Amino acid sequence: LNENGSPYATLGFKVSDGALYSTGSAYTLTINVTPVNDAPTIDTISNLTTPEFTQPNVDVTARDVDNSLTCSAVTITSGNQTLLPNGKISITKQQTSTGFVTCTLTLSPVQYQTGSAVITVTATDGNSTATTSFTLSVTSTNDAPTLSPIANQNTNEDTPLNVTLSIGDPDGSYG
Repeated sequence: LNENGSPYATLGFKVSDGALYSTGSAYTLTINVTPVNDAPTIDTISNLTTPEFTQPNVDVTARDVDNSLTCSAVTITSGNQTLLPNGKISITKQQTSTGFVTCTLTLSPVQYQTGSAVITVTATDGNSTATTSFTLSVTSTNDAPTLSPIANQNTNEDTPLNVTLSIGDPDGSYG
């Protein structure tokens, strides 16, 4: 609850000694509840595994009982700048309602990079912050081998021709 107000509640009462009650009108007790800033919260975000060359989306929902939040109040940082630089994280959609905002993040890991990154999400209401994190795991896929262009070759009849081929494999192995 985030209840507050002045007066928040008023109670009327009389006192008794077990036989008689106090005379006159009831006594009044007024309770005032002074509002304080409540920190925002962030819903739990599940860890995510995705194959390389994909750009997964992740929904982040931040809540604040005191204020309406927007995605500009949410920051996202990657713990592995080689795999997922901060500049490769973007907010692509915002959905707001009273007391919460859902921001859709698009994560764009660097091509040919695999591994894990801890993604930290922070929401602020200007006074307090909430932080949570999740792990993005990027798995390897079998990438096609490469062959460098071969220039046209000339040779005389009955003369062997040696051609050097330049092959590669982004996965690091070839035979």
